[in-house]
Amino acid sequence: MTNTSIRLAATGNKENNGLPHYTLSYKSDRGRSNTDISYEILSKLKKDNDAVIEINTSLAMKTAKSMEIRPEAILSEIRKLGLEYRYRKIKETANQGFLSLFFGKKPEDGHEIFVYVPAESWNIDMFKKIMPTAGARLYIMKKSDEGSKVLERMTCMTDNEKADHFEYIIFDLAELGRMGIISSRYGFEDIENALEII
Repeated sequence: MTNTSIRLAATGNKENNGLPHYTLSYKSDRGRSNTDISYEILSKLKKDNDAVIEINTSLAMKTAKSMEIRPEAILSEIRKLGLEYRYRKIKETANQGFLSLFFGKKPEDGHEIFVYVPAESWNIDMFKKIMPTAGARLYIMKKSDEGSKVLERMTCMTDNEKADHFEYIIFDLAELGRMGIISSRYGFEDIENALEII
């Protein structure tokens, strides 16, 4: 990856508990955007496999940029692309605080979108329209499947089952140039080789 600095590290976590096995940081030496670099990294790990993108506002980093995540706009793009997806409104209870129990502050509405992306639909334009820089998860498939069936099964899977079912689960926070990587199949050297880290 020319003119891009990438640092991969093992976290020490070996369980499939939803926490990353590896962290990866990236930045450009030539002024390329983090979104472009993120796409290149994810493409190298994804190869020609299908993937599922999870956009969950409760997982997004709370910054001015993350406030720009507009589910309606993302869903509009997904529909234009003809991609299979699932959407639901959720309650964001994280960070509501202990005092909210006494003062009656209601959890805020959040949004959760899962979209199945066949290999032939994966491109930089789609990526920029769908993936928020404030954080999203990518689930890389082992083999192609019917999108609707995959999305239905995912709602019933535990963290351990998801780790076994997918090649990689990657949380990408392009705004900070960071990724968290979970993989039951691939180790540190496999990821290094895939990304051509020297």
